[in-house]
Amino acid sequence: MSYIEFKDIHKYFGTSHVLKGINLGVEYGELVTLLGPSGCGKSTLLRCLAGLEQVSEGKIYLDGKDITDFTPKQRDIGMVFQQYSLFPTMTVRQNVAFGLQIQKMDKARIQEKVRQVLEIVGLSEKIDHYPRQLSGGQQQRVALARAIVTEPKVLLLDEPLSAIDALLRRNLQTEIRRIQKELNITTIFVTHDQDEAMVMSDTIHLFNVGQIEQSGSPVEIYTRPRTKFAATFIGNYNILSAAEFEKLTGAKAQAADIAIRPEVVEISNQPIELAESHTFRAKICGSVPHGNVVRYTLCCNGVNIHADVLFSEAVLLGENEEVYCAVEHKNCLGLE
Repeated sequence: MSYIEFKDIHKYFGTSHVLKGINLGVEYGELVTLLGPSGCGKSTLLRCLAGLEQVSEGKIYLDGKDITDFTPKQRDIGMVFQQYSLFPTMTVRQNVAFGLQIQKMDKARIQEKVRQVLEIVGLSEKIDHYPRQLSGGQQQRVALARAIVTEPKVLLLDEPLSAIDALLRRNLQTEIRRIQKELNITTIFVTHDQDEAMVMSDTIHLFNVGQIEQSGSPVEIYTRPRTKFAATFIGNYNILSAAEFEKLTGAKAQAADIAIRPEVVEISNQPIELAESHTFRAKICGSVPHGNVVRYTLCCNGVNIHADVLFSEAVLLGENEEVYCAVEHKNCLGLE
């Protein structure tokens, strides 16, 4: 049995069937991400594990124990929400110490643990500041420190970075991952951001309308989506119908829909000789810079696809320019 086990979990809110038979295991020390669009059930599953919602059917096990009917306090789980809910009239020291005081821990031990955890999250110099004196990222780290100082069996993070600007968010993703590995704490992270999931996770479970669409490592999920929904949600796949694929390549499609990543489409001013590949001619119909790549729109026989090329002024292609294209057979993925 895994460290955390969800066994055939169903959750209803009135007539709304939010979780539809979830079976999921989390190993000790893993950082697992529940990824999916709003309303897919990922946060509801997290709240069921925390004891903030009761499951309608099924069982939840933690470290070999059935905790389905435990109160939140009995579960020994730490949680950080999107809203950090720090006590505004308490200092950082007092906010972090609060859970330890509830446990009636010795005062000297509380001070030692607070100091240790603030060092881990890089906020030792802010120990006597109030929340209003901290940036959003610092408040997030205080909330994280408050959650981990009690040494919970599991840490739950419910979209804790969604209100933070992009640059700081990337830094905090790295920090959270570092802290999680340093403490070796089993962690479940909820997000709708696929890039965030790719950066932080050992395992991703992609949710869709109350069910798990696909599970795997970030690399597996990204390079081998099994369904049209997975290919649409993860990455920026070109999704072609069988008819479109056949128009583009002249080859027979092996599935109703074919997914092709933009970065695997080779384009050149010269004919391309690439073994085990589909080759075709196309016209540049548009281009958009995306950070360090240029995304070209290629038009061929009434079919448009995108190709990503590393940004280099020396090889920029102009609109309406004719190009040669190639895609290896292995990179044309048939979808269920």
